[in-house]
Amino acid sequence: MTKMHLTVGPFLVSILFGIAFTCSGATSGSADKSGLEALLVKPFVRAEFVKQRKLAILTKPFVTQGYILFDRDKGMVWKTTAPVNDTLLITETSIRQFDGEKQTVVSDRNPVMTSISDMFLTIMSLDKDKILSVYELQSSGSDKQMYRLLPRDKRMQSIISYIQLVGADRIQSIEIMEKSGDSTRIEITNERYERAQLTADDRALLEKL
Repeated sequence: MTKMHLTVGPFLVSILFGIAFTCSGATSGSADKSGLEALLVKPFVRAEFVKQRKLAILTKPFVTQGYILFDRDKGMVWKTTAPVNDTLLITETSIRQFDGEKQTVVSDRNPVMTSISDMFLTIMSLDKDKILSVYELQSSGSDKQMYRLLPRDKRMQSIISYIQLVGADRIQSIEIMEKSGDSTRIEITNERYERAQLTADDRALLEKL
């Protein structure tokens, strides 16, 4: 395994997986799906994030921030701006690390990484039917609705305990717990919903997908 796989593999997992709130989940039903549909009504084209990555063996989380660009037809740009500058170009078939004009293919032949990227794109698509095709839904009502997603795929079940979406009328955070006990919480803010709101730099990055 190359150094790139050692570095980016856990990073891709950490994008997806986050700290879960303690709650009792109910089995998925029509009311749960209706609430989830309301939560997913606004797919964004750009959003800012703060990601807290916590390893089970450490007490202090590692915090990064940046922004996400999403195109349902092409894929996603995950741009970290602090404390490091890093860009991942994620599609259904590959994950590429981008540094200036240099691109490195990370996972086009790695089935685990491809599964992770596909599931991450599924979550970010905010497509209820697609999400429910690969996750079993549980929910717990509160001031902020919490929807717990259990992966149906056997390979992902060996990596992920669950993913949790939190929000009322928009996704406020994505929280996922890994089987290892490591976790990540992604807070999402400042969403933009129209492609016309993207900057020239944003559009240039999306063209690289």
